Amino acid sequence: MMVIRQDFYVKHDIHLPTEHEMGALLVDLRTRKTSPLSMRYKARSPPSLPPPALDPVRVGAMTHTTAVLLAAGAGTRLGRGPKALLPFNGTTLIQHAVAELLGGGCDEAVVVIGAGAAKVRAVSLPPACTVVENPRWSEGMGSSFAAGVAAAIAGSPDSADTGQILVALVDQPGMDAILVSRLLKAHQPGRITAAGFRSPHGVTKATGTPPALNSRGSAVAAGLRRGNPVLFTREHAVLAAESASGDAGAREYLATHPDAIDVVDCSDLTDGADIDTPEQLHLLGPIPLDAGASPKNTPIMLERSRKAP
Repeated sequence: MMVIRQDFYVKHDIHLPTEHEMGALLVDLRTRKTSPLSMRYKARSPPSLPPPALDPVRVGAMTHTTAVLLAAGAGTRLGRGPKALLPFNGTTLIQHAVAELLGGGCDEAVVVIGAGAAKVRAVSLPPACTVVENPRWSEGMGSSFAAGVAAAIAGSPDSADTGQILVALVDQPGMDAILVSRLLKAHQPGRITAAGFRSPHGVTKATGTPPALNSRGSAVAAGLRRGNPVLFTREHAVLAAESASGDAGAREYLATHPDAIDVVDCSDLTDGADIDTPEQLHLLGPIPLDAGASPKNTPIMLERSRKAP
């Protein structure tokens, strides 16, 4: 029950009826008559209360977030087929990434595929996923980034001012739901939020050295490098997609807008490494050989080759 204090009526110049006037009003109600007294009070309804202040954390939780998972790579240097289908923790990288993105708070996921599209499409994904095939995947990550952003905007119910897009890489096995949730909670309206790592796996600002402060004056730990995933407002995502080309993805846009980026330390969760070379296959754990794999790319053979004279 809401209790309105007496000073509320005084502040808004609201006249409360006397005991005698209240009795007369009740008579009007019972007899369904309209007297000058009832008309006076009917014409003066109390002003509406101001809307409650919105909790910024709750507002962020209500923002629609679409994940764009870039999973079109062929993994040529790995020699094991499309990266999306690499085995990891009893599943595949694409299934693992989608589960972590949705589990971390994303409302839906747009999965961009390319190499081995028919095989990748055959993988079971949750209903909240939309699979988009990029016919230009061989041109590099830029075309997949643009295709994913376009699909995310086309399928999102939010306006350009409220929706947000989180772009992730399929070959980053250390990304989990906790990391995704951390980025969503840290994100501020109009900003770009990126995961940061105290490792070589990431980039710095254009100057080549990590900043001491970000554009809002918040301290950034020395040695923290910007990595993936990256959370964009829709406006930033569209502009980044327009400048995406080759294998750079959003790299050019991020490099030219350093003051719009907030880096969130995720070093306690992972080092941010992705899988690009055979030497990094150990990030997936033990990988069983199959008919299409080359023994030279297994962790055991890699270790032997390093020890060979």
